[in-house]
Amino acid sequence: MISGTDKKTLFNRWYLEIVPEYSGRNLTYDKDKLLALAGLSRLFHELLKLPYFAGIWIDVDDIGSALSWMPVCPYLFDWDNKWRRRNASRCPSWSWASMGCGAKYHIPVQMCVANEETRNGSEGLLAKPRVVDYGCLFPSRDNEESWIIAQNSVDGWWDTPYALPIDLFGRIDNAWLKIEGWVRGVTIVDKKLSRGLRTVLTEDGVDVGTIHLDIVFHGNADVLLLCLCDDGEFMNALVLVEIRRNQYARLGIGFGLVGSKTGSRIEGWELKTIFVI
Repeated sequence: MISGTDKKTLFNRWYLEIVPEYSGRNLTYDKDKLLALAGLSRLFHELLKLPYFAGIWIDVDDIGSALSWMPVCPYLFDWDNKWRRRNASRCPSWSWASMGCGAKYHIPVQMCVANEETRNGSEGLLAKPRVVDYGCLFPSRDNEESWIIAQNSVDGWWDTPYALPIDLFGRIDNAWLKIEGWVRGVTIVDKKLSRGLRTVLTEDGVDVGTIHLDIVFHGNADVLLLCLCDDGEFMNALVLVEIRRNQYARLGIGFGLVGSKTGSRIEGWELKTIFVI
């Protein structure tokens, strides 16, 4: 039973109830992770009237909240690389469905509007990210062995090179988001705080805060922070690692990182358009 059909109520129901409850279940086949959720996703699609993609809703007002999940692994000593089984599930790294364990949203879905203040030197908030485009491979309804290249445009989904029917709520492969947002390079340092928690530093050694990694990762590494939400004092950000030139995969997430109105710490952020896969 769904009580309330306004966007905030439906989002909170999806991200705070359905995703945590469903994501931790043991499916026989990882490739069916999104397919098994198709009935509910179709129902929510009818109510929300928003594009559905790989387990999240593409909302122009706040895509950052949809990406603000973290993994929940059931056993301490099983928390390792096996939880990200992207090859089996075919889900992109930015989706909670890419994890072999459960997932939860750290805080209630914010439903913030885009920041009205503009960045000007060391003043102003960092604007929230904006989805420019997105796409993936869909299996054809006519032939499950046939995969169709499709992407989203202003007029909706279109596919190339053939006009074949596609199922938006079923299995996908090679999904990507093209995102415009504020990013900065930082370094993960090999300073273990607790399970999955690591410190990130700017190039001049400033401690930006603590991130939560999706998988076990040892040693230092240069990564990219993508700001999801910034209130000036604190921000949430995706931690991304470059896989190919200008193509990034999610490595983790940071909650409560140093915000934009903290003196020199805003330096180094730049507005950039990147592909997240």
